Amino acid sequence: MLMRTPIIEKWWPTTQSLDLIRGSIKKVGSAIQQELCRVLKDEPIQDKWIEFRNLNQAFGMIKEYTNYPTAFILLPTYSDWCVLWNNSFLCDGYDSLCFNLTRLYGFETIHWVSHDLKTTFLPGTAFSHRILVNQKLKTRSVYCAQDNQRWIFYQIGKPLAAEKTALYSARIIRNRLNERIFTDMLLRLGAEPWNEQFYNLNRKKSLLLKRLKVPSTIKKKSAKSLLWAT
Repeated sequence: MLMRTPIIEKWWPTTQSLDLIRGSIKKVGSAIQQELCRVLKDEPIQDKWIEFRNLNQAFGMIKEYTNYPTAFILLPTYSDWCVLWNNSFLCDGYDSLCFNLTRLYGFETIHWVSHDLKTTFLPGTAFSHRILVNQKLKTRSVYCAQDNQRWIFYQIGKPLAAEKTALYSARIIRNRLNERIFTDMLLRLGAEPWNEQFYNLNRKKSLLLKRLKVPSTIKKKSAKSLLWAT
């Protein structure tokens, strides 16, 4: 099977980061709404539960991309993970939101970004897995990416059982963590965000959240200028 199935490729590079939150979509959606309201204070947020036919329709709901996320889609899957996508043209997910979904609401989260070729950033793969254990935040982060002409690797926290840590000793740094190694790790955790068949759109609704009063300082881009397939 292809590592990234056709609709994921169509929306590349916006799909190079699809944050994972473990929990029921209703509970996760409620927590995200609460957190956005807490951060944005009195700014109004539109929320709609929508039954999408497929991922193409879901991603196609967003016509405008911004430097800071102004629209979010929470997608159901056939697993106990939900997938969170946003419209930032940086295409790097939303790490601080994942951090707070674990720290304040108790959800296990994986914030990640992975791309073997230069996209919105130089090539690289990184992830931060977070979970609460006895009310204490436990974080595991691994980073392997190109910095100018050099490749950098670092890790912090206790390795997950799903990691193949022997690979981190590879002499060539860029071979320590890449798209294939990372997606294989996610598969062992029960998540396949780059596989269209992973999403349970036919039986469950997705949550669309949009900021209604976007500040004038927010920078914008069209899908045509961003997506590789256009």
